[in-house]
Amino acid sequence: MAKLVEHRFNDEWIVQSLLDEGVTDIEAVYKARLEKAPEFAELLLDGKLCTEDLLYAAVRRRHKIASTVPDPSEIERMALSLLPERLCRSRLMIPVSCDHEKVVVAMARPIDLDGVADIEKMTGRKAEPRFCLARNVRQLLDLLLSPELVLEDVTAQLRSEAAQVQVVGDMADAMGVSISSPVIRLVDTLIAKAVAMKASDVHFELSDNESVIRFRIDGIMRSIMRIPLYSSRPVVSRIKIMANLDVAEHRRPQDGRAKLMVSGAEIGLRVSILPTAHGETAVLRLLDKRVASVPFDQLGFRDSLASRFRRLITAKQGFVLVTGPTGSGKTTTLYSAVNLLKSETTNIVTVEDPIEYKLDGINQVQINEKQGLTFAGVLRSVLRQDPNVILVGEIRDRETAEVAFQAATTGHLVLSTLHTNDTVGTVGRLLDIGIEKGRIASGLTGVTAQRLVRRLCAVCRVQEDASDPAALRLLERFSLPKTVWAPRGCTECHLTGYQGRVALIELLKIEREVKDQISSGASENEIYDAGIRTGRLYPMTLDAMSAAVEGRTSLKEAMAIVNAFDIREATQRAPSAYSAGTPPEALAAADSVTRAADDEAPEAEPGTRRRRVLVVDDEKAIRVILKITLERAGFEVLESDGGETALAMVLNERPELLLTDLDMPGLDGRQLVKAVRGDLGMLDMPIVVLTASARKNQREDLLAAGVNDYLTKPFDP
Repeated sequence: MAKLVEHRFNDEWIVQSLLDEGVTDIEAVYKARLEKAPEFAELLLDGKLCTEDLLYAAVRRRHKIASTVPDPSEIERMALSLLPERLCRSRLMIPVSCDHEKVVVAMARPIDLDGVADIEKMTGRKAEPRFCLARNVRQLLDLLLSPELVLEDVTAQLRSEAAQVQVVGDMADAMGVSISSPVIRLVDTLIAKAVAMKASDVHFELSDNESVIRFRIDGIMRSIMRIPLYSSRPVVSRIKIMANLDVAEHRRPQDGRAKLMVSGAEIGLRVSILPTAHGETAVLRLLDKRVASVPFDQLGFRDSLASRFRRLITAKQGFVLVTGPTGSGKTTTLYSAVNLLKSETTNIVTVEDPIEYKLDGINQVQINEKQGLTFAGVLRSVLRQDPNVILVGEIRDRETAEVAFQAATTGHLVLSTLHTNDTVGTVGRLLDIGIEKGRIASGLTGVTAQRLVRRLCAVCRVQEDASDPAALRLLERFSLPKTVWAPRGCTECHLTGYQGRVALIELLKIEREVKDQISSGASENEIYDAGIRTGRLYPMTLDAMSAAVEGRTSLKEAMAIVNAFDIREATQRAPSAYSAGTPPEALAAADSVTRAADDEAPEAEPGTRRRRVLVVDDEKAIRVILKITLERAGFEVLESDGGETALAMVLNERPELLLTDLDMPGLDGRQLVKAVRGDLGMLDMPIVVLTASARKNQREDLLAAGVNDYLTKPFDP
């Protein structure tokens, strides 16, 4: 009996108040403790032992705290966005309204001082608690923060692309799985947004308390938005259904494919599901069929390189290898090549794993090793199909390489890929897998190594004088102009300064002295020198610097390739490159990069940095006040006096918070927010605006535009 009486209510704080005010008596309290009622006030209401008005009046008289029973329509969206759902549910409270100084919060325990302190700390406003019954708070939270409504709000930020997406052969009904419409709309809208922004991949990743969605655009990962962690599971389930995967399987990785129609374009979807410590992550590779039909002259090769490569792939027989790491554009280059060769008089067969894109007028064969369809086995069968051109997806082993060389030396043109760092490294790789050097020399006709860099936007790119010492030395050695092109940013390129990607190429033709060097077992350095000396090797460094001068890419992108691609090889080959008779342009790849390697390296950045805030205001005095205040709080502060420069800083500096004035000349605060949310697609960056006034309808408009919070001027820092 004693243990039963010791039971405490969740709303224990209200019991004495109701006793003192005569709303209840000790016998009712004792009985409720025996029944272990969770909420004493709700037990009284359910038993019709009192009314809500009596409860609220008792709290008001006893604690001097007002009460509220807000209608859902009265809850301001701006206020609701100020506190995280987890805090609201754990402390049973919900924000009702706010201005720049205070926030009104309906609380089941309004005397919870720790809860009030949390509110003030997280909102930066004075908390004004109002008493609201626990069940009323729960109802409001369930209604206004339901997963469906949260996802609807998130989807609304992505604008209206969802209606343009159709999944071909959607398996939802056949699998008997129920997925809510907001989840479907969110996934479809994200895919449509990714296609519109020319993303190659969509990543759904998990952290401790949220799911992060990122796009890979032009090779660069860009954070797009964040959704509550509880929404991730239905989102992944929707993705599984689209790819015809097992929705009930959560412990093992799964891979699948799907076909979509987005704005009338056919988009292939390659799906990878991976279980992690926080749950399942998903990566969607977007395969746009239009990529496979890129005309050869639009690959971005320099004219001289394009002519050399064209001569290699239009030969009646031979073996041409395209090398480079995963994601360097090898497949696109080869598809463009076979499309160039396609005609009524040519029989082209491809052997792939997997078939990335369907090509009209070309016979494509899918490898399936589980069924015995290996590269080597299928390639032997292809030779009996009277082909003119054979495209082999990848040279993976000795057997495949042997058959490919046999085809290349018996009247066929063979195109394929290999994972090597550069052109001359291909010889060593073929030797490693067991191909004789004589066979390599007689069968291999050409090798390209390629890397992808971001292509400058043709609309907004600007010229500037190169200032980097290493770059200037390279430009001088190659006798190239010192004026290069740089990114600027406009609406056409989503303010990045770049639009798409372009391949940088190193090309080695296997002829004459190069052939002799391979046959004699020469080292990679000796083959490299022979290629340079005879003009059979066109170095990557020259193509990279030419691209910066011609405006195909920026100097920054070009130098990243020079430093990452050629610095080791150039350092090793530098001494032998200075042999007699070496043309001046051949020396640059070795000598200038060697010099770049010897330059003093910049100091490494500390492992951690302060969180960055970008302050945007045309009034310097306000920027100074905010800078001092924020730096005292431990932030790193970046400044901009206008929207145009702020956009570039948002993109390049990636601040954790944007604090901007609304009324500015030129690009004002509203246009800046629109550009960050829409053009840049950054939906997860917190944005706070400075405004002279913020009436309720104005606050709602700001929230709808993508603003997270606001400060009213003048303000007290």
